[in-house]
Amino acid sequence: AVLWYRRSQETSRRAGDVVRAAMDGANAAEVLIGQRRYNEAAIELNEARRVLRAAEAYPYLGFVEMQLARLDVATGNTNEAIAKLESLRAALLEAGDKLELLEVEIHLTNALTQANRPDEALELIGIAEKAAGSSSDFFAAAIARVRSQALWALGEVEAARAEAVTGLSAAVQAAQPYEEALLRKWRIWMAAASGVRADSVDLHRAEELLRRLGIEAEPAEQPLAIQS
Repeated sequence: AVLWYRRSQETSRRAGDVVRAAMDGANAAEVLIGQRRYNEAAIELNEARRVLRAAEAYPYLGFVEMQLARLDVATGNTNEAIAKLESLRAALLEAGDKLELLEVEIHLTNALTQANRPDEALELIGIAEKAAGSSSDFFAAAIARVRSQALWALGEVEAARAEAVTGLSAAVQAAQPYEEALLRKWRIWMAAASGVRADSVDLHRAEELLRRLGIEAEPAEQPLAIQS
């Protein structure tokens, strides 16, 4: 996917379409973050933001800021991520874009949990899911994942496990391999943290998915599921 976006980016540059080239770079960065290639993602996103601002292509900046916030969470800069996401959320609440708003709120829920504010995270994702209505169906797996993480952080172990099962089912049904990988890794991490053997299907399927997605495995004490 990264190679495809970079080819498209080069084509756009040759055609003089700087906005399309910037968005191709931002889309590549979205994948790079998932692959934990953070330095490459940062270069793409900062360049995209610079170009879009210069071109006054403000409607596209929200996506770039959301990816920068994801990068902040992934690299431990949770306060910066929360600030970006709260600003985006305020703008989207005013604009009334339910789908993009929900995606921002999922990332914000994740960031709040990583910032040791799981009670706020749990409250937010409940409000967000209810407000989105049927628009939330596409994000069912991601919603369950971030809710599970917040529940775990609050000590609600059984509820966290049950929510992860719900999310995994949604990811498989919707054919969302990245979410499936995140949820299986999260289930593996919860098992390890509880001192029990991880499900063998989770172990083998997670490895298969990560390999297919171009993501390297990581130590059990640092679950891939902290990404979003």
